[in-house]
Amino acid sequence: MERRYRIGRAGRSEEEEQRVKNKLCANCGNPRPKRRQAFCSDKCVSEYWLKHDWSSLRWSIFNRDNFTCRKCKFKVKVDGGYYVVIEDPKKHSRLGEKYIYEPLVADHIIPICLGGEEFVAENVQTLCKWCDKEKTRKDMGKFHNIQASLRAVEHIQTVMNPKWKVTPIPVKTPYNNDPKQLKILVYCS
Repeated sequence: MERRYRIGRAGRSEEEEQRVKNKLCANCGNPRPKRRQAFCSDKCVSEYWLKHDWSSLRWSIFNRDNFTCRKCKFKVKVDGGYYVVIEDPKKHSRLGEKYIYEPLVADHIIPICLGGEEFVAENVQTLCKWCDKEKTRKDMGKFHNIQASLRAVEHIQTVMNPKWKVTPIPVKTPYNNDPKQLKILVYCS
């Protein structure tokens, strides 16, 4: 029977499953004590879930960034189940305003659809919901440009000359202060 996982949680890799079967820690591969089922220590449990569970990673990113948007410096503090606005340079809301939902988002710097890593803390940043909307709009524009390039490749292959062998090659190049972007090179032979 196939295992089912909660949304936002990655399953164990074959290597991790093999470690558990061999009575080793699923995270580090060291021998685990008999009383433990999958990990050798609490530290390994925390490290493992940061790499496999989105909610754990998200909270660690918020703490790392001190609950502050990296782009506009919007800042909240958690107080009794509410998110209270402490700083808001762009005047998105009033100081002291309370939110019952999170006004912050853990955003992938390089989106997964453009080749970014999913559970890597270096690829995730804290943004307020307003800056996240703006960034998502830009990211989707880049994604649609890539889709248009792929459609152009199909067009060349089928309409222009069906005998041509057209090969799209994904290439990562620097752009807009982001470390990577996916572009398409076309090789015709």
